[in-house]
Amino acid sequence: MNGSTQPFLQRLASAEGMRVGFREKPSDLFLVAALSAVLSAVAAIGLGGVAGFVAGFVLVLVLPGYAIMAALFPAAGEITWLQRLTLSVGLGIAAVSLVGLLSNFAPWGIHVGAIIVILDLGTVGLCAVAYVRRQALPPERRLGFAVNVETPRWSRFSATERTLVVVLGLALGTAGTWIAYSASRVGPVPGFTELALLNESGQPGGYPTNLVIGEVATVIVLVINRESMSVNYTLDAWIATLGQVYNASSGQNETVEVASTLTSSYYVVLTDGTSLRIPHTFHIDQAGDYRLKFYLYRGPPAPDPYRALRLNITVS
Repeated sequence: MNGSTQPFLQRLASAEGMRVGFREKPSDLFLVAALSAVLSAVAAIGLGGVAGFVAGFVLVLVLPGYAIMAALFPAAGEITWLQRLTLSVGLGIAAVSLVGLLSNFAPWGIHVGAIIVILDLGTVGLCAVAYVRRQALPPERRLGFAVNVETPRWSRFSATERTLVVVLGLALGTAGTWIAYSASRVGPVPGFTELALLNESGQPGGYPTNLVIGEVATVIVLVINRESMSVNYTLDAWIATLGQVYNASSGQNETVEVASTLTSSYYVVLTDGTSLRIPHTFHIDQAGDYRLKFYLYRGPPAPDPYRALRLNITVS
């Protein structure tokens, strides 16, 4: 058969190629350590989509487990490659779970960056252990893998097949360029502000929800700035009177705010990462049902608060 009639796949199979693999030199261990560093950088820039998912899966669930298996089984023939890869994923899941559990008790808490750093250090360390154990074995007993990579001859392709190869190359190049462009366009992670209500002792729970007329009570509003910048905050405290209104649509009484009074305003400036506890003391001089509200604004008050807290109170 000539080049125009011979099937495309047969010409690929008959093409010259090369053998890729490792045995005497543990190239897989160097590759795992290098991938761990590269994919950590990909995770750090926050690349999303399919590429980000694949990078995260390999970084978190494959590489640590592979390093563990390489350290435990440095010789060829101890387990099959299918068992090795399957156990690598399973051990990767276990390693991530263990690191997350231990991080929960560490000063930095459960933080993605810290977990990735710990996994990277563990992966590189296990690769070093695997390297020492594998090099201690005779070359013929070391773990190895080989595959033939065929190199097709351009002259064997027809004009149509050459066109398809060029189109495929352009498509892959375009996809790679788009991924690189998307990664470069990723901005900083949006910041946020934490707003929490604490009791007079500075603990969550145990709020003054049942008071007598004129009784003085205190709550503490906790504001934490995680906006990656300094922010001017305004915190308004309101007391709303609650009442029952009949809803004809539902056929039931509903609790609504019938009046609302601004009682205090606080103006604070917090730099990134800092927090402030604002004690708020109040009293109510009439029996009834009330709602204590805290509205937090970035800057001056606006129609919609940035964050809000509400506490229902009964006065008797």
